[in-house]
Amino acid sequence: GEEHIKIEQEDQYILNKVIIASNMVTSSDIMTTFLATDAIRKMFPKISVELLAPYFPYARQDRYMVNGEPLSIKVISNLVNTMNYTTVHVLDPHSDVTSALVNNIKIIDNFPFINMVYKNIDCTSKYKVCVVSPDAGFEKKLSKIVTKMNIDGNNIIYGTKKRDVSTGKLSGFGFNGDVNNKTCLILDDICDSGGTFIGLAQKLREGGAKQIHLAISHGIFSKGVEHLLDNGIDYVYTTDSCFSSSKTDYKNRFNVLRINEFNNIFKD
Repeated sequence: GEEHIKIEQEDQYILNKVIIASNMVTSSDIMTTFLATDAIRKMFPKISVELLAPYFPYARQDRYMVNGEPLSIKVISNLVNTMNYTTVHVLDPHSDVTSALVNNIKIIDNFPFINMVYKNIDCTSKYKVCVVSPDAGFEKKLSKIVTKMNIDGNNIIYGTKKRDVSTGKLSGFGFNGDVNNKTCLILDDICDSGGTFIGLAQKLREGGAKQIHLAISHGIFSKGVEHLLDNGIDYVYTTDSCFSSSKTDYKNRFNVLRINEFNNIFKD
């Protein structure tokens, strides 16, 4: 079960910086990343080493909820910090806690991704488009996005829900605003099983929404994309931060945008 790695050294290597790009989705990915970092440093002890980890793992557990559980974001941040990266590039972290705990972090803005999705929907939909925050946790991020996009307040919808912190069970889905005869674009940073979005989509339909689109920065899809598309979501958009399959189309309703299409980390 241990990971092993070896960097093939060639004489023509003349480097002043190395970027280690890693989708750190599993614990195996994390260990491999750290081993690669150490191997690179052994080969090139004086160069700058940066980490590109678009999906920052364990970031969702960023506060104490139930006695006996760890503060997972603190644990992984401490591990990453021991590697002494010059820069740690992260796409749309789950909360400000990640930014506070990770040394030398540089946030990759998700706005270009959201803007691309919104413009595509706005150009193709025959209904007025509104943007939707799924819960209170995303409202701060949504406020920044709609300010940049200059979206009318009547087309900003705030979703609500309740979560039992001991069991994780969701209930009490609802929203504030008018979605009648509109196309709804739900925004969030992470989609795991998708229970939040399916529950909210049902309420939006009841409110008269004609189409439901979902755009999330990190698509884990632990129950599969089909689980969303078969339960009230018409279209899903994500990046390749977690989703590594070459399949980028599911009945023309599932789209994956490569991070390097809107992030310039490699261009210099």
